[in-house]
Amino acid sequence: QREPLREQAEKARRYKELLGSLREVESAVLIKEASDLAQRIRDLEENMRSRRAQAEQMRQEAKQADAASEDLSKQADELEVRLESLRARVQDALSASERVQSRKALLEQRLASLSEIEQDADRMRREHEARVARLNDALNQARRDAEREESAVQVLTEAISQLEASATALLARLESAESELAAAREQEVHRVRLIAAREEAGRRLESLDAEQQRLAQALRSAEAALHEATHEAEKAQQAEAALEQQASNATLRLRDLHRNLEELEKRRRTLLAEQASLEARVRAVATALENNETLPVGARAVLAAAENGQIAGSFVAFGRAIQVPAQFSTAIEAALGASVGDLITPSAAEADAAIRWLRQERAGRATFLPLDLVRPRADRPFVPNRLGVLGVAADRVQSAPEHRAVVEALLGAVILTETLDVAIELAKQTRGFRKIVSLDGEVVFPNGAVTGGAHHTDRSGPVRLAAELEDLRARAAEVQRELEESQQAIAHRNRERESLDASAEESAGRLTAARNRRVEADKARALAEERLVTAQDALTRLQATCDELRRKAEEPLDPLPASGEGRGGVTYDLAALEAERNSLLENLSAARADLEQAKRALQQAEERRTVAAQRLAAAKAELEEAQASDSPAARLRTIEAERQSLQQELVRVEAAVSESARAYELAETALQAALKERHAVQAEAHEQSRRANELREQARALEDAAYQDDIQRARHETKRAGTLARLLEEYAVDEDDAIRQAPIVSVPDDAERLTRTLRREIRALGDVNVGAIEAWGALSERYDVLAREREDVLTSKAELDESVAELDRLTRGAFRETFDKVRDAFAETFNRLFGGGEATLLLTDENNLLESGVDMEVVVPGKKRQRLELLSGGERALTACAFLF
Repeated sequence: QREPLREQAEKARRYKELLGSLREVESAVLIKEASDLAQRIRDLEENMRSRRAQAEQMRQEAKQADAASEDLSKQADELEVRLESLRARVQDALSASERVQSRKALLEQRLASLSEIEQDADRMRREHEARVARLNDALNQARRDAEREESAVQVLTEAISQLEASATALLARLESAESELAAAREQEVHRVRLIAAREEAGRRLESLDAEQQRLAQALRSAEAALHEATHEAEKAQQAEAALEQQASNATLRLRDLHRNLEELEKRRRTLLAEQASLEARVRAVATALENNETLPVGARAVLAAAENGQIAGSFVAFGRAIQVPAQFSTAIEAALGASVGDLITPSAAEADAAIRWLRQERAGRATFLPLDLVRPRADRPFVPNRLGVLGVAADRVQSAPEHRAVVEALLGAVILTETLDVAIELAKQTRGFRKIVSLDGEVVFPNGAVTGGAHHTDRSGPVRLAAELEDLRARAAEVQRELEESQQAIAHRNRERESLDASAEESAGRLTAARNRRVEADKARALAEERLVTAQDALTRLQATCDELRRKAEEPLDPLPASGEGRGGVTYDLAALEAERNSLLENLSAARADLEQAKRALQQAEERRTVAAQRLAAAKAELEEAQASDSPAARLRTIEAERQSLQQELVRVEAAVSESARAYELAETALQAALKERHAVQAEAHEQSRRANELREQARALEDAAYQDDIQRARHETKRAGTLARLLEEYAVDEDDAIRQAPIVSVPDDAERLTRTLRREIRALGDVNVGAIEAWGALSERYDVLAREREDVLTSKAELDESVAELDRLTRGAFRETFDKVRDAFAETFNRLFGGGEATLLLTDENNLLESGVDMEVVVPGKKRQRLELLSGGERALTACAFLF
């Protein structure tokens, strides 16, 4: 319980450290953010004021430029009136000059042609007629040109009037559109402010939802802590009764353990006795097999002679050359009979030498099985597959490969059955067998003879002794295992007894500790109840704040629709209004450009009309002159008088030509000066109009930028309000405190990454029991008290262990001394009773004197050293007397 609570306390401390770091970083970030937002709002407001002031100034300049352009246009109109007058003067001068020039040329021509008329009257007549026709065509063409130019002037005048009316209408529409756009932008700023407030409420709601979850988790932790404290208090209240019951149960358990230890000790002594008996029997059987005591006298003599080198060759008793399973040992030994003692030799020569030695030494008789003479049976008897029939005996025996032929020769015709009844029934039905032997050793011969029964003292042969030796060794191993298990159980019970003793000794202290824990549990429960009430109050307040924010976040933007709503409920589409304003600006610019172009075209058309009128007047004068001149026939009669008249008129015309040329030059000079002045005024008017348009465009751009700044300011104000509300709610920092702390607060460069890391570490902690810190403190204090009490108990136990070790040392010393005295007395008494020999006592475990057993080994005079179990009855009785006396 202590280690999990320590981990919870460390986790809670880590949680508080991370939470404190997170609050410090987040509060610094929020204060810095609120300060930055306030500075941005101030900058945006300054930008808005500056841009709107610049825009207003540009609009005033545009109005001044428009007024200047209007004044210049009026000056251009006045100049146009002057130009008309000057053009008329130039035209009159030009017409007069042309008439005078024409008259002069005509007079000269007439003077020159007077002679020609006299010479070629017909040709002159034709030329006169052609000239008149040509002048009529030129007059008609000039008249058509004049009419066309007059019509063009009228069309352009009407177009200019329409363009001026259209520009005026577009300007009125533009002013209305800009007014609506300003109202729509004002509503859009309001809508953006509402949306930003809504988004900020949503973000704060997400943050508060996380805080609400944290508080809910803290509430659950407090409830769990209260439940655990209540449970601990109940457990502490039940601890006293439980400890009393535990003490009673420990007493009963101690009694049971003592009885169980007595039984286990009794079982151990029984197993030790059985182990000693089995070890003695194993040694006896092993000695009998090693000494060939179960073989015939002749076979034992041959084996001893071969071992001593008296006979050359290798001899192996058949019973020792085979390995038989214990369940078949009796049957195989009965089947072999006396052949179990036959000796296997490599060849007949060794057998012959052995027989001669037996005969010479009169040592007995023996049967030999030379491997070069023994032949296995050619065929085996038929063995039916029926219940109770076990098969051929040779198949149940294992041997070395070189001895397999001997096994087949002796056991290849022997059939094994489970019972005598099966053997007798099988003998009636089967032929070709030598013997049928049951597992109990009954033998049925082919001639019908049956051998069976048992002696009062059954003496085993080598086959049965070998099987018995294996069984004894297996039982000895089992007894050893049971003995080890018994010793382990005794050790376990001793440890359990020691534990129960220690538990009983600690019962009083544990009872006192339980009472102390109950008092501490009551305190912890009261503290948990207080934490639970605090968490519930905080959660209730937070839920109210979340509900208010959720209501604001879900509150619709009405009465404003998605695109904004203007005065009187008129719905504005901001994008459409901006597009309309831009379109009107483009149309107005295009209309003004068209008006300027139309005016220039009108001016050109008026100039063309003047030129056409001049050409028409010249054509009329020339035609009139041609028509007024006499025909060549009539003039032949008055050539001389006419010549004198023409010469006089020519002198007057030359004087008029000089006068008209001077008048034309003066009029043309005045006209060119007026044209230049008009062009300069028109260019200035166009420049002022262009400048006014540019100023209006710049003013609109500044208004648009101010509008974007206004939207940004609304968003920043909403965001700053949310930041200040979060500071006040989560960190108890109001706006004035935030303003005071802003210059001194320090925000890490990687604050965002640090915040993510802290939040990730807090989430990685999972559920945190904050009350574990106080619980761990109380538990640690209690643990220190118990640790000191435990140290006292361990010190007492060490002193008791030292006392027990001292008693064990004294006991072992006394036991060793007594044992040595008894052993010496036993050896002396045995020697006196037997008239010789040796006797000694041996410890089964020299390293554990207090748990060791005692064995006897004696050497009877005339025999080798052997254990007590291998002696005869009289020898064992005398040995016992020697030990007792």
